[in-house]
Amino acid sequence: MANNILNEGRDTLLKIFDEVKDLNQNELREKELVAAEDSTERALADKEKAIAREIADTTKKRRDEIIKTFDTEEDKLNSLLKRTSQKREKYRDGKVSERISAETAEFYEANEQIKAETKKLYKQNKTPGFFNSGIFYTLFTPGSLGDFLCCLLTFVFFFAVIPALIWYFLPKPVTTATIGLIYVACILVFGGIYMIIFRTAGTKYRETIAAGKNARHKIRNNLKVIAKINKSIRKDKDDTQYGLEDYNAQIDDIKLQLDDLAAKRVEALKVFDESTKQAVTDEIKNTHQAEIDAYKSRLSGVITDLSGIRDYIKQRRLYIAENYEVFLGKEYVDADKLKNLVDISEKNPNATIAEVIELSKQPVSEN
Repeated sequence: MANNILNEGRDTLLKIFDEVKDLNQNELREKELVAAEDSTERALADKEKAIAREIADTTKKRRDEIIKTFDTEEDKLNSLLKRTSQKREKYRDGKVSERISAETAEFYEANEQIKAETKKLYKQNKTPGFFNSGIFYTLFTPGSLGDFLCCLLTFVFFFAVIPALIWYFLPKPVTTATIGLIYVACILVFGGIYMIIFRTAGTKYRETIAAGKNARHKIRNNLKVIAKINKSIRKDKDDTQYGLEDYNAQIDDIKLQLDDLAAKRVEALKVFDESTKQAVTDEIKNTHQAEIDAYKSRLSGVITDLSGIRDYIKQRRLYIAENYEVFLGKEYVDADKLKNLVDISEKNPNATIAEVIELSKQPVSEN
């Protein structure tokens, strides 16, 4: 059980004052250590975040550099592959054209011979060249769907478009009778010319025109054969006859290089992710390790000091509570009030603590 200190004197009061003041100083020191702990933890966390960012940025940069290097080489090979393929196709197209020319030459020659013989026939029979023209055969002896379509368009032009244009440019208004005359005139003029040519061809030059038509039919048949040969050769996938071996070898070699490059890319990135990345991480951490260790050491010291001072404060608070507060009350276990009591006891050195407290409660006299 604690001794009653109220009957003790000035020395005990000074002791209590010193112990409370010491407790207050240690509590102030505790606050300083807490602030130091917080600031050190923040500094350590900021530094670790900065290191983590540096590691992330550096590893990403190094990895991107590897990818960029392989991308550059891949672009070069793809560009070379494209150029080589274009050269191959150009060479192949030339060989295909030569093959087509060789296999269709006799049909072109036959057409030229037919044309020459037909021209000679027309000249011998004194038949105008117009009757040996494409326009004549299309309009007067149509033999295909295309010819009939051209005839239809020609009739529409002469018997519909031209009358409409004439009506459009005439001064307005134009009477119905005038429009009728325009159409009748066009029919008479263009229809008359057509019938004259048609009758002339059917009477005076009938045999010659028939021979010309037969020649024209042979030419068309030869052109169809030429088109079939052309289509067949171009669809032929067998390129062995074109001498493309060198180009094929170059293309195969480039594709092998691309496959090898792709494999090396995968391996390089695997090595980076599994080994190099950790080496880069360790290198960066080692660069900053001394600073990290300094922060950790400082934090450890602060935590140790804080633990010690908290234990000390706890013990002092319990001691003061058990030995002083029970007699003085919590109100007087205060450094400022104890200082006031010490000052009073200095003027009353023989007074007990209880008496000093009673004196402190008396009003201050005014001089």
